[in-house]
Amino acid sequence: MSANDTAVVLSEKFLAHRCQDSHPENPARLEPILKLFDKPWLKALPVITPVLAQDRLLESVHSAGMIEALKMARGSSGWFDSDTYFGPQSIETALFAAGSGMELATKIWKGEFRRGFSLVRPPGHHATPNRVMGFCLLNNVALAAAAILNEKPTARLAIVDFDLHHGNGTQDAFYQNPNVLFISSHRFPFYPGTGSLEENGTGAGKGTCVNFPLNRPFGDNVFVALYGDVVYGMLKKFRPDMILVSAGFDGHFADPMQGFQLSSDVYGVLAEWLIAAAELTTGKILFCLEGGYEPEALAESVEVVMDRLVNLPRAAFTPALPRLEGDLSTVESLKDYYVPFFPGI
Repeated sequence: MSANDTAVVLSEKFLAHRCQDSHPENPARLEPILKLFDKPWLKALPVITPVLAQDRLLESVHSAGMIEALKMARGSSGWFDSDTYFGPQSIETALFAAGSGMELATKIWKGEFRRGFSLVRPPGHHATPNRVMGFCLLNNVALAAAAILNEKPTARLAIVDFDLHHGNGTQDAFYQNPNVLFISSHRFPFYPGTGSLEENGTGAGKGTCVNFPLNRPFGDNVFVALYGDVVYGMLKKFRPDMILVSAGFDGHFADPMQGFQLSSDVYGVLAEWLIAAAELTTGKILFCLEGGYEPEALAESVEVVMDRLVNLPRAAFTPALPRLEGDLSTVESLKDYYVPFFPGI
C-alpha cells in the first residue's frame, strides 16, 4: 500500500456550525486545517464525501429521546447547556460529522483504506448516550466504533483519547463492554469532573476502561513516557482489531484552555506509538478530531499527525523511545495501578 491508503474527512460543510456569540468552538478552528490540505502531499489524499448519519446507527449509541431533542432544534438557535450552543445549521453539521466518521471507519474496517483522519466539527467525546454537553452534540468516535461493531459485533476495538478533557461520553457508551478498550489521558480534576483512576469499567467490562488523571500541567516528557511505555504496552496486550483515536489538541501550550504544556511535535510522537500499536495486528487506525482551540496550533499539530499517518511503515515497527528527563513518578504510579489489569506492561 502507499500513502493513498490514508483517507480523510474534510469539507467546508463543517464550518456551518456557528454561534451568534463568541465561543471557543467556532469555524475558525477548521479554517487553517482546510488551507493545510492545499499542500501537494496532503491534497493528493483520498477525501471522503460527507454523509449524514442514519437514525439506525445513531441509536446504537444515543437514546431515541436525545436524537429527537436534536431534531427538534433543527433550524433554530439556542443553548443545550451553558457550554453547548446550536445554530440553524448545527444539527445537520453534527449529523454530517457523525455520519462521515462512521463512513470512514467502515471503509477502513473493510480494507478500502488502512488509516484515516476525520477532521470534523463539532467535536463529540463529551456527548453521552443520553445528553448533549461540553461543545459536543453527537459522539463521533463512539458512533464510528458502533459502525464497526455493526459490521462485526465481536470486533475488538481500542479507543484512545488524548484530549485535555476526559471523554466521559465515550466511557459511558462502552463501560460494560469487554471488547472495547477505552484509554483516556486528561487533566484532573477538570471539566467534566469524570475520569478518576477508580473508573475502570464494570461487569464484563471491568479493566477495559483505563483513565490516566493528570493533576498538573505536564509537558512532553510525561506524555512520551505514558504513551511510549504504558499505553503502547496495554494496546500490545489487548491486540485490537482496530484503533480509534479521540484526537484533541487542547493540551497544546498555546491553547487557551491552559491545561497541559504540550508541543505540536509531541502529538506526532503519540501518533507514532498508536500507529505502531495498530501495526502489531491489522494496521487499521482512525483519528477523529476533538478539541483544540488555538487554530494555528491546531493546524500545526494536525499536520504533524498527518505526516505520521502518511509516512510511517505499513508493517510492524517499534518507534525509538528517546531518553526522558524530569520527574516521571506520575507515569510510574499510573503504570503500577494498572499492572493487575495488564500483567507485564
